[in-house]
Amino acid sequence: MRFYLILFLFFVLITKSLIPISNSYVASGDQKQQLFWMYKFQDPELFKNDLLTALLSSGKLQPPGYVFLYRTGSHFIDPLLFSKVIPILLVIISVLYMFRLGKSLGGGEVAGFVAGMLFICDVFIIGWGKHFQAGISRSFAYPLFISFVYYFVNKKPAKASINLVLQSLFYPPIFLNSAFLWGISCMRKSWIKEIKSSAILVVGFVVAGLILVNSYTSSPTFLGTLISGSEAKTMPEFGPDGRSDFFKEHLYEYLFMGRAGLNLDKVSVYIALLIPMGFVLGKRVFRVKRTVYDIMISSLILFVIAHIVLFKLHLPSRYVLYTLPVAFNLLIAMNCEGFLEELRARYGINLLQKMPGPKMVFGFLLVAIIIILGYKVSSSATNENRVELYKFISTLPKDVLIAGYPNDMDGVPLLSKRKVLVNMELALPYYSNYYSEIRKRTFDLFTAYYSNNPSEIMVFCKKYGVDYIVVNKNHFDWKFLNEKIYYSPFGEYAKSLVEKNKSFVLNDMVDSKKVFKKGTYSVISCNKESLN
Repeated sequence: MRFYLILFLFFVLITKSLIPISNSYVASGDQKQQLFWMYKFQDPELFKNDLLTALLSSGKLQPPGYVFLYRTGSHFIDPLLFSKVIPILLVIISVLYMFRLGKSLGGGEVAGFVAGMLFICDVFIIGWGKHFQAGISRSFAYPLFISFVYYFVNKKPAKASINLVLQSLFYPPIFLNSAFLWGISCMRKSWIKEIKSSAILVVGFVVAGLILVNSYTSSPTFLGTLISGSEAKTMPEFGPDGRSDFFKEHLYEYLFMGRAGLNLDKVSVYIALLIPMGFVLGKRVFRVKRTVYDIMISSLILFVIAHIVLFKLHLPSRYVLYTLPVAFNLLIAMNCEGFLEELRARYGINLLQKMPGPKMVFGFLLVAIIIILGYKVSSSATNENRVELYKFISTLPKDVLIAGYPNDMDGVPLLSKRKVLVNMELALPYYSNYYSEIRKRTFDLFTAYYSNNPSEIMVFCKKYGVDYIVVNKNHFDWKFLNEKIYYSPFGEYAKSLVEKNKSFVLNDMVDSKKVFKKGTYSVISCNKESLN
């Protein structure tokens, strides 16, 4: 069974990671958001006096262990490439511990195999892009939580204690999941006896807790105060059309999906598998380990607390996003062998004997790898015009400031290593002072972008010290302008400018005044010669 597990894991890793690793201009949104400033570790001259870099390096978004890992890795490898290699290692670690945990709780090889295989399938269908692909802080959530539960279940307090410290250093929300899991389990026992028998584990909780408290209490003044739940309800940025769509139009969406919800859509497949298993096994035979109960209960308690103290403990969904799939996975794994036995005894169906041979599986997966990679090569080619834009911007002086439509600016810091005035990825409305500045910049950007007055654009450039403006001709097409231009409230503001101005300086500029032009993209220098 382990052979099948390794074979399928190899298939998933190859199909998911090979194309991104081979193309230096392939990057996810999370990578564009969080990795660019890591290039300062290789070249300190980059991103000086940059607000977006200040946010990421403040310690509020990225924990110290994660930053230290990239700081160390940058001496040997390109940060973007490093972020594409890390997920491979994290998935392997997660599968290994999922196998061992399933085997421990389920009592055998079959349970371990099922737990590992279910996790690999989850990674292939949903989890790679959502949890691992970017190699960011939350990519460490699964391996750290699964390994902690394994050490905790198997009474290895020293390793569990080290794991807790790593959780606080790499992804603090998952530390709270582990702490509450331990607390719930202690409630059934004597607290004093449990603490005495697990003194080294308590030390791990204390050290990890101190790291966590330090990161939550220290906040640079330029960020301002953390937005409250009541304030967020009044801001369109947190509405259905906002940048951080937290509050939904319908209650079921708010409770079960997205940033605020339980994300039950992520475990729907597990639930669909559990229904026939429960029907066949019945209440008396269906097994539920106390550990699984504790994972679910502790996660739901944290989910509720996160809603009560909204945003102070990050997003509520983060406390169920990784733990509930693990719990449901284990439920299936520990009951799978009994389910197969019942199918054989009642209906004469022996699924284990019907498993295809290793050679057949290997051949099938090899063909699947070729087909999937071929499809990805043909369908996910990078936009050559955008790549040429990134290459041109990277030739500009290191201290230049670039402005443009926010979505177009997302890739510039990471792929061109140059500062941008504002982009979509880091227009995060959670800190008052920071977002107040981002909000002002975004309104001013659209005022200049859709202006019919050259002087207005010059005033904008001087106000912020913008050196170049990137123009995308598609943004002046009437089909685009008649749809959603940008997130609320800026999209509505941009539409009002379009209706008022009708013609636009940046769109009408002749090619001779552009310093770069490729496809729909052009770059305009912020000087009088270009804008007059």
